[in-house]
Amino acid sequence: MSPLFSSLARNLAFLRPLTPRSPVLRTYTTTSSISASADVLLVGCGAPDKGMGWYHAVQMLDGKCPTAKLTAVVEPWFMGGGKEGPGGQEFSDWRSTVESEEGVKFAPSLEEVPKSGKPTMALISGRTADNPRLLTECIGERVLWSEANRPYRHY
Repeated sequence: MSPLFSSLARNLAFLRPLTPRSPVLRTYTTTSSISASADVLLVGCGAPDKGMGWYHAVQMLDGKCPTAKLTAVVEPWFMGGGKEGPGGQEFSDWRSTVESEEGVKFAPSLEEVPKSGKPTMALISGRTADNPRLLTECIGERVLWSEANRPYRHY
C-alpha cells in the first residue's frame, strides 16, 4: 500500500460501520405512585393569559402537576412599577382570586415571601435578561432542590 493510502486509511480509521445497539430497558414512575408534593415558589409570573409563569401557575392550581403545590408567587413588575400599566388590573384581579381561593402568597420580591421551613423549589419564569439575577437571589434566599433532594450548585 502506498504511503498516501496508508495515511488516509489511518486518518479514516474512526469511520466504522454503525452497529445496532442493544435495546435499553427503561422503567418509568408515574406521578400517581408518588404521595409527596413539593412546595413551589413561582418567580416571575407575568400577565394573566400572556405570561409563561402565569400558565405554569394555572397548571399547578388546576392539578395538572399533582406533585407540585404552588405556595407563593413573586411578581416584581405587576406588584411594583407596572401595576398601573397594561395588564396591571388583570393581574391584580387574578391575584386577589388566587389568594382568597387557593391561599397562595404574593410578594413583589423574594425577601418578602414568608419562609415555610420546608424544601421549596423555585420555578423561575422571568424575562431572559432578569433570570440570572433572579437565580442568584433564589440561591441566596432559598435552597433549590433537585429530584435527588440535593441543593443545586451555582457555578
